[in-house]
Amino acid sequence: MSLSWNTNNYNYNWQGVASNSDGTKLIAGAYGNGIWQSLNSGTTWSQIYTSSGNTWYSCTSSGDGTVLAAVNRNTVSYPGTPAVVYVSTNSGATWTARNIGPTPVSNQPMQFVSCNSLSGQYMVAAFNAGSLVYSTNTGSTWSLASTSSSNNFMGAALSEGGNIMYGVNLSNQVWKSTNYGSSWSNQSSVTGSSAGGTTTIACSSNGSVVVVPGSNGVYLSTDGATTWTNITPAGVSNLPWNSLVGLSSDGLSSIFIGNSNTGGSGTYTYLSTNGGVSWTAQTSLGTPNTAGWNNVASNSDGSKLVAMSSNISMSSYIYTNVYICFKEGSTILCLVDGKETYLPVQDIRKGVLVKTSASGYLPVTMIGSTQIFNPDNDLRYNNRLFRLSKENYPELTEDLVLTGGHAILVDSLTDKQREDSIKENGDIMITENKYRLQTSHDERAIPYEESGLFNIWHFSLENAEYGWNYGVYANGGLLVETASEVVMKERSGLVLLE
Repeated sequence: MSLSWNTNNYNYNWQGVASNSDGTKLIAGAYGNGIWQSLNSGTTWSQIYTSSGNTWYSCTSSGDGTVLAAVNRNTVSYPGTPAVVYVSTNSGATWTARNIGPTPVSNQPMQFVSCNSLSGQYMVAAFNAGSLVYSTNTGSTWSLASTSSSNNFMGAALSEGGNIMYGVNLSNQVWKSTNYGSSWSNQSSVTGSSAGGTTTIACSSNGSVVVVPGSNGVYLSTDGATTWTNITPAGVSNLPWNSLVGLSSDGLSSIFIGNSNTGGSGTYTYLSTNGGVSWTAQTSLGTPNTAGWNNVASNSDGSKLVAMSSNISMSSYIYTNVYICFKEGSTILCLVDGKETYLPVQDIRKGVLVKTSASGYLPVTMIGSTQIFNPDNDLRYNNRLFRLSKENYPELTEDLVLTGGHAILVDSLTDKQREDSIKENGDIMITENKYRLQTSHDERAIPYEESGLFNIWHFSLENAEYGWNYGVYANGGLLVETASEVVMKERSGLVLLE
């Protein structure tokens, strides 16, 4: 699945980026050019903190974008500059330099900082090849993490609640705290990474899923960094992936990786939407292996990513993708041998006639499928599954499972549903004189209770307008939307069948 990215040409050497939970508010740090902010998912940027001579290496943001933090390496007075973390508690309007305190090694600047996405109250930071420090009061004061390896940490991450914190070092060790940083344990070594290895780490909102890109591969743990699986894209296992990882809140439905080399050939930015089972090279991100990718940020559900480059002017890219699909096993009302019949969506093929709500029977022009990871939580977002029960939807003869980005068609919307649609889509969406109500916006739909990988399907029908879609009937009679041909071909993320 190679997805479309929007390119923003800002001629700066970008080193760090962070996103709020819905992907609308971004901050980024530039080498010698301060901290920048976007309030429209990266479409436009403005400088919010000027700092000539500072190299901004890392940024972080709370879920609502109110609490921000950033660290830099001063290229003028380094190595003698005391370590500080810059914190804003008013969305970047003003910044305060928070002293870390007595630095364990005086000539080490700050390398990385991360805060919990829920409130920004809890933070963890790493010195460049140095120690870990943490804060439990929005960066006002800091404590030194009690680890036996104090001189080679490079990256850090923490759970949404802030209780679980991680640090990763150049010896390929992952250290973990489960009590807000009070104590730490050497969880394990990342199996297979070569010496000189890991420099960044990311974890899911509950802290159970951890991804570490190392010098010789990408590694995944689904049990809190106890055991590891090599999920490196096939054929590129010898590349140094140690600079870049972006993760959705569940840790598995969206994983974006990139490498920092600036020579050779090939495409070295990859996206997985199924927990690293398969990867798609993001070939639209400029000339292969010349970008020098430094950082990437994801919103909560992984539908929006921003990737930052260090040595090309086309520096920030936004990818947006929302799955609009049926879970395998859903049935669609079709015309088969002159009779109306509900066919399993996975059995539908090009040319099959499907009954629409207002346009008669129309032939399928495209059908495709992929896999989606459904988490074991009840968070409501687009790229997960929702169960529509017979009890809550009388039109159904059996429960229907759809992705959160898929819409049912209704005669009216509540004020809240209108507000959600405008916020997400910029307008109220209509198909065949019915309102589109996204499953994730419908309080009657329940987050699907089973976790794991699931096959999902969707299709388009013949239409004179490339971007138009129809209403069709699923699982006994609930009216739902089809995909348009433009969505199927250019934005669905599905593997299309011949």
